Amino acid sequence: MKKLAYFLFTSLVFTACSQCYECTHMVEIEQNGVITEQEVTEDFCTAVPDEIDQKEAEGFNCSPA
Repeated sequence: MKKLAYFLFTSLVFTACSQCYECTHMVEIEQNGVITEQEVTEDFCTAVPDEIDQKEAEGFNCSPA
């Protein structure tokens, strides 16, 4: 019975639909003593909404892709 429950749980986790987001944040770049800021965009896919909340707490601005 435990094996069946474990199998069902892992099946649900791995078959959960993931949502992709486009997350941007500012990065400081120093070149020859001059500091400039540049916006960096990265794609991020997850099935766990809390991971998006965590990225936004770290300074990212995420929106659905």
